[in-house]
Amino acid sequence: MKIIILLCVVMISCTKKVEYVEKGGFDWLEEVRGKDAMLWVEHENSLTLDMYTKSSNFTQLKEKTLEVLQTKEKIPYVDMINGHAYNLWKDKKNPKGLLRRKTLTDYLEDTGDWENVLDLDQLSSQEKVNWFYRKLNCYREQQDRCLIYLSEEGKDATSVREFDLVGKTFVKDGFKFRTSKSKFMFADLNHLYVADGFDAPNRTSSGYPKVIKVIKRGQTIENATTIYQGEYDDVSVSPYDIFDPITGETYAFIYRGLTFYESEVSLVTKGFKSKKLLVPSTSEMMTIFSDLLFLKITKDWKVRGKNYKKGSLLSFPFDEVFLEKGPKDISVVFKPTNGKALQNFYATKESIFLKITEDVKQKIYEVDIKSDNKKLLSVILPDSNGTFRINNSSSDDDYFFMSFQSIKEPSSLYYYKDGKFKKIYGQEKFFNSDSLIVKQFFAKSKDGTKVPYTVAHDKDIKL
Repeated sequence: MKIIILLCVVMISCTKKVEYVEKGGFDWLEEVRGKDAMLWVEHENSLTLDMYTKSSNFTQLKEKTLEVLQTKEKIPYVDMINGHAYNLWKDKKNPKGLLRRKTLTDYLEDTGDWENVLDLDQLSSQEKVNWFYRKLNCYREQQDRCLIYLSEEGKDATSVREFDLVGKTFVKDGFKFRTSKSKFMFADLNHLYVADGFDAPNRTSSGYPKVIKVIKRGQTIENATTIYQGEYDDVSVSPYDIFDPITGETYAFIYRGLTFYESEVSLVTKGFKSKKLLVPSTSEMMTIFSDLLFLKITKDWKVRGKNYKKGSLLSFPFDEVFLEKGPKDISVVFKPTNGKALQNFYATKESIFLKITEDVKQKIYEVDIKSDNKKLLSVILPDSNGTFRINNSSSDDDYFFMSFQSIKEPSSLYYYKDGKFKKIYGQEKFFNSDSLIVKQFFAKSKDGTKVPYTVAHDKDIKL
């Protein structure tokens, strides 16, 4: 049995001329297509290419890698908006991407034709700007009206415009903002929350927005109303919302990043006022479901005489988040143990799911919301030794998609609904894995810690 291990190494050389540092650090790298930046890239590339292209098996590895990367069996990953699956497709004809859509039914069954929504190559040609698509951010109450984020030359900063998904066109005289690191969210059809990062006075020391404004249709950003202001030394501030599918209420929040590890969250109240949530700055608010706030704490938390362990997921009535002494009715949804940790949290219209690692293995559990102790129910995965990422979990829908792969199965996409997984797309296999056996074992370290490791081997191999 042949085993090939391909190591991808990113090499950063220290041999670049010192003259760049003398010019004032590495600010010149901020210009993506700048002369100095491109010279540096070419130099670093040449070092790596010289090392790898001169190896004896380079041609063989190159051909095999290209065969995998250029397979036509690409999975069309999507974002779900108002019952349609939206996909950005790239190929030789559309190198910048073609935003297209299908109904959910056609997408699941791989039937029907894709409907083109926006041609990024055509737009770039018309406007003579090298546009890269970033995302769509749609108004919950009218999901055909969206904000589309476009990046020039692939930069972090984006230009934002209002887009009509029904007419498949930019809205005439709609919201439109110049390139910046600002963030936007619909307050209603004619008002937006804006994290204003357009000009230096409104940015933090990290270069991100520190001011939240409300702008109404037809108004300039300079005349928008400021409703929240962070500090210069903050990381950033931004608006976001959470929809409770059980009560039907939408909550608007303002996130304030104090550091990379600490934050404050405030609820936007009537009249665009803000009210700070009284939770630890080291906690992370996951969602609101059936009037319950789900909170992950990253440091131990003592409240009302009880201690809660870091890494725990807690729930309590949302209105208790403003009590000075802390919440009264706390339930522990998940408590970490040695080898067991909460990695992620997903909410749908009807359920809550947790991604948990147990001895390195990834698992999914559904939270039994109706039980008093929020019992965790195991969800059976296609392969217990695989890795996965859940996509399109939304409080608008009662399903989700899961990207999955394992040693035996190439990248695949599954649809999960009513307690069952259905494989809807999968890449071709480039080697026969049917005879492989995958097992997990444990090695004991000197201090007694059990260290998990996985072995994959042919079923006929002698151990």
